[in-house]
Amino acid sequence: MANDHSTYDADYVPYRDLHDWVSTRIEEGVWDRYAQRLREARLDSAGPETKGEVVKSLLAAAVNTGAIEGLHNADRGLTLTVVEHAVDWEKHVRAAEGEDAEAHVRAGLEAFDMALDAATKYQEISEVWIRQLHEVACAAQDAAIVVTPVGMQSQTFAKGHYKALPNHVEQVDGSIHAYAPVDEVPIQMRRLVESMRSPSFDGAHPVIQTAFVHHAFTNVHPFQDGNGRVARALASVFLLRAASIPLVIYPDQSVSYFDALEKADDGNLQPFVDFIFDRSVDMLAFSADLSAGSGPLRAIMPRDRTPANVVEAARRLSSLVEREIRKKIDSVEVSDGIEVRASTMGFTPGARDEAGRRTVTDQHPMAEVVVSEYGLSLNRWFAVFAGVEDGMRFPIALCREAREDCVEFRLEEVHPEVTTAATLKLSAYVQRVLAELFQELNDELERR
Repeated sequence: MANDHSTYDADYVPYRDLHDWVSTRIEEGVWDRYAQRLREARLDSAGPETKGEVVKSLLAAAVNTGAIEGLHNADRGLTLTVVEHAVDWEKHVRAAEGEDAEAHVRAGLEAFDMALDAATKYQEISEVWIRQLHEVACAAQDAAIVVTPVGMQSQTFAKGHYKALPNHVEQVDGSIHAYAPVDEVPIQMRRLVESMRSPSFDGAHPVIQTAFVHHAFTNVHPFQDGNGRVARALASVFLLRAASIPLVIYPDQSVSYFDALEKADDGNLQPFVDFIFDRSVDMLAFSADLSAGSGPLRAIMPRDRTPANVVEAARRLSSLVEREIRKKIDSVEVSDGIEVRASTMGFTPGARDEAGRRTVTDQHPMAEVVVSEYGLSLNRWFAVFAGVEDGMRFPIALCREAREDCVEFRLEEVHPEVTTAATLKLSAYVQRVLAELFQELNDELERR
C-alpha cells in the first residue's frame, strides 16, 4: 500500500515574514546603474521598438518557464530564435518542439501578459486573480499526476482551484519535502495577499518583493500542479512594475535556482535574493540592448594575473562574438555597391577598460562596411576584457571600440559553458552596436 502523504503535513514550515526579507542585502548601486541604462535606451528609441523589446523579453520568459517544468525543451538556440523571430515565434517553436510545446509557450506568454497588465494598471493582487493566473498559465495542460492513499494517479487538472490532496514531493534522496497542508492553503494564501498589500511591501526594493512573493508562493504550493509557472509569472508583476522586465530563469540555471529556493526554505534568504537580483540585472542589460538595437540591419544607398578560467571564458566569448557578427551580417539588406564583411583587427593584449579588466587576445572581432564609389569605410570592433582582481562581480566584459558602454558577465554565465542568458545578452549587444554602424552609414550616404 502506498504511503499516505498527508502524514507529512506536520512537517510543513510556513514561509518567513516579509520583515525577514526586507533585512536582506541588495546592491542598489548596480541595480540603479543598469536600470538607468535601460531608461535611457528606451528614451532614445521611444515608439514601437520599446513595445517590441518588452514583447521579446516576455517571450523569453514564456519559452523557458515551461522548459524548467519539463513540459518541453528550450535550449539557448531555441530561445534566441524565438526572440529574434517574435512576430512568428509559433512556427519556430512548432518546428523545433511540436504543437504541444507551442501550446505551452502560448499559455506561458498569456500568463506573463496578464502579469504585465496587472503591473501597468497597478492592479491589486487578490486570491481570485492568482487563481485566474493559474488557469491561464496551465491552459495547455489537461491532467495532473497526484499522490493518493493508493498511489500515483493521473487526474483531471482542476485549473484555478486550490489543491484537494497533498502535493508533498519525494526528493532524490528519498526524503519528503512538505508543502502547505490542504486545509492550511487558504490561510497562507490570505497571509501572502495581505503582505503584498502592506506599506512595508510597497516600500521594499522590487528585487526583494519578487523574491519574497516567489518563495512564499512556492512554499505554499497551493495548486495541484503548475505552481512554478504561476510563481514566476506572479513574481514578475513587481519587476514589470518597476522596470518593465519579467523574471526570466533558463533551464541551465535550474540547479542554482532550486538550490537557492531550498536554502530559503531552511531560513537562509540571502542566496535566493542574490539569485533573483542576478536574473533581474541580466534582464535589465538584455532589454537595454534590445531596445537600443531593435529592428533589422539595413545598408541602403540614396603581464597577466588573470585566472586561467577567466581567460578561457573571455576567449570563448570573443569567438562567439565573431560568429554572432557573421550571423547578423548574413541577414543584412544590402544595396548594390555596398560591401559588408566580418573580420578581425589587431589589438595589443593587456589594454584595460574603465574597470581595470584587461584584453587577453590580440585579435578582436570587427564588422566593416565599404562603399567603394564614395571611398567610404566604416567599422565597429569589439573587445572582450577579463578581470584580474579576485572577487569582481563581473570579471568579464564585452566592449565596443571606445571601451565604454560595455555589457558585463559573471563568470558562471560563461564558464564552464556559455549560458542561455549570456548568449541572449551578447546577441542583443552586438545587434545594437551593428544597428548604430548601419545608421551611421545611412546618414553618411544621405549627405553625399
